[in-house]
Amino acid sequence: MNISNLIELTRAIVLNEGSTSFVLGFASSLSDLKSSYAFFSNDEEEIKEAIKKNAYVILSEKEFKIDDKDVYFLLIDDLKLALFRLANFISKERLLNFVLLSKNEANFCGAFKLKKLEKNIFLDLKNIINSKNTEYFFCDDEAYLLKLCADFIRLENSSFELLEQGSIFFTSLVCEGVYFRNLAFPYIYAQSFVNIFSFLRKNNLACNFTSDKLDFFKLFFINDKYELCSRSDRALILVFNEHNYEFFKEGFKHVKGFKTALRASLFCDFSYSKLENLSFLKFRYCLLLEKEEDLLNAFAKKKEQRSLFEF
Repeated sequence: MNISNLIELTRAIVLNEGSTSFVLGFASSLSDLKSSYAFFSNDEEEIKEAIKKNAYVILSEKEFKIDDKDVYFLLIDDLKLALFRLANFISKERLLNFVLLSKNEANFCGAFKLKKLEKNIFLDLKNIINSKNTEYFFCDDEAYLLKLCADFIRLENSSFELLEQGSIFFTSLVCEGVYFRNLAFPYIYAQSFVNIFSFLRKNNLACNFTSDKLDFFKLFFINDKYELCSRSDRALILVFNEHNYEFFKEGFKHVKGFKTALRASLFCDFSYSKLENLSFLKFRYCLLLEKEEDLLNAFAKKKEQRSLFEF
């Protein structure tokens, strides 16, 4: 990029005019920095190191003394905003596509091998810089997308037929004439799955689904002694954020034997101070919002002999 264009794009003030007229790339971390790049940072030590690595341009919110007169020093009002502007420019130039997902749909990004934005401009700019023309990026935060791009795609609800299944944790369905049998996630997430499937199919994108990559919940079977086991008619359902907790809670509220539990809370069936307290309660399925390590420590027979079955 021509440096004059970079100055205009980031709305920078030139504090030191260097000797070159272009940059070959951009970086906001020293590990990504290469010779002739523009470097974004507010850290003086990083900036000194970047100059040693032959950065052509330094962009920062803070004023620092630049000893190398061949290096451009550009003062910007807001570092993150400058990175958003650069990301927006590159996205338009490469005709990148951005897709807004619901939080439930976002649970399936890994299983469909979709490129999901980190919602951190420092990380996302790197991925955008390394992207190919017309690539698709997915995100579940509309406010973040509005900072990144002027236009994005919203997924539409697709029609499907949910088939009868023996387990609430497996889903069989038919969508657009395609039969899916025993998908390893609860039926309450079927709509999210088919929305992504239909979108990928409609846009002729790769549609490879791998259940092993699902990580938004885990299922742990327990025996009559409240110890983890390989198979049982009782299970602990572990989720890792409040959204999925509430979605499971609402979706399974009519399931016989389903209970919810939270640490020191009134908004659940069981409130507890220690996970071990659940050993005194009766349930078939119990929904938890906990760390996996804490659950394993609480219900394993022995820490060195854990028996775990998970989907």
